[in-house]
Amino acid sequence: MIPAIRARRKRSRADCWRGRGAAKLKQPKGVPLVTEEEDFQRALDTNPEDWWMRQLFAEWLDDHGDPRAEGYLAIARQKRRPLQGRNRDRDAWWWHCGSSDFHNNLARDWFALLPEDGRSDLFWPVFTADARAVRTRRECEDALALAFRQLPAERRAELLKPPALV
Repeated sequence: MIPAIRARRKRSRADCWRGRGAAKLKQPKGVPLVTEEEDFQRALDTNPEDWWMRQLFAEWLDDHGDPRAEGYLAIARQKRRPLQGRNRDRDAWWWHCGSSDFHNNLARDWFALLPEDGRSDLFWPVFTADARAVRTRRECEDALALAFRQLPAERRAELLKPPALV
């Protein structure tokens, strides 16, 4: 279990919704029941800036022993999501590595661990004329979550720290 998740595990909302924990919370009106990966992904497709849903998804992945769990938690904690645009009449999503403070800008060490095929010094994926490199939000986030595992433990811990309150 991911240490950052283990610390919250005693009584998370996800536990209560699943009937575990000291209290059972009612499913809020207008919030879909989320029990499978496709449910989480659909919710994130609908609202890519839902950091709370990503944290719940990370917990769900952790419960299922999925190697992407810690990476999705880091994505949520860092409030990162790929940028969306169009390439050759298709929805396209990508990560950026540069000096901007955009939500798709990544730390250079994390960005460098994305798959080499289709990566430039600044973008992943790099769009090509045949549009093979066009990725979905899910593919971009899955790749980043798996890349997170390759970072040194102390760097992962640093990226997993909850943001400081302002």
